[in-house]
Amino acid sequence: MEYSFIEINDGSDRTITGIIAYDRDNGGRLIIPSGTAFPVTGVLAGELFFRTDEMLLYVRDITNTSWDSSSATPTPHAPTHIEGGTDVIDGDQLEIDYTPANYVRDVTPGEVTTTTQLTAHLAGIDNALAPSMFTDLATVFNTTVQTVTNTYSVGADAQDGLLLRDTLVGNVTVAGVYRLDITYLWNHDAQSNDFIAQVKEGGVVRYFHRQEPKDSLGTGVGGTDQVHTASGFILLNLGVGSFTFEFSFGTSAGAAESTVLQSYLMFYKVS
Repeated sequence: MEYSFIEINDGSDRTITGIIAYDRDNGGRLIIPSGTAFPVTGVLAGELFFRTDEMLLYVRDITNTSWDSSSATPTPHAPTHIEGGTDVIDGDQLEIDYTPANYVRDVTPGEVTTTTQLTAHLAGIDNALAPSMFTDLATVFNTTVQTVTNTYSVGADAQDGLLLRDTLVGNVTVAGVYRLDITYLWNHDAQSNDFIAQVKEGGVVRYFHRQEPKDSLGTGVGGTDQVHTASGFILLNLGVGSFTFEFSFGTSAGAAESTVLQSYLMFYKVS
């Protein structure tokens, strides 16, 4: 097909019924008016205008009252990348180069292969947020009333001469800091000697209580009507393994009666 070329350089209107072809290689081009604001005077229906601030092409509507975008609306592609789509993105392996300060990235999940992947970060966060309190929880609750005159004698035997009342075995599955809570009700029928209680672990005294209540000739358990509450705790940094805690009690003088009316031991992980 051959084209004839015309040059229009006057101010008169022209109606063209044929085809206008722009020879780009030889300098021909169509330039559409453009700017950051629509023209407001001399506007005609069907006129084109390119908004440079929006990078959109507009056409004046047939009623010559508004500018309508003629740019095609992009086809939504998000649905193709989500579950059930035709081009699903594997969120587990999205790369995140960030090096965290408060958790350790974990490649244990089968969905990941390197520490920079999203699920490695999520697994690390999950580990950091996992509750540590009451992990490996073990308890002993004893309501038996025991009255003894066992005398405390340092180094005499495994319980230093005291009565072994409770034994708690704590099995540590995750190394960390563990806590043993001790609570008991006691009394002691004496004015000049002491009630004694202790907790040993691994042959070492971890908790020790010695008190002179100055009470005697009562009518209650152990020869006295006074009942005292004692409590305490110990923190131990423990590795994986089994640990035995022994709670025992007695007196500093063989003739005096020491009594424990109730005792409770609780062992658990705190960090």
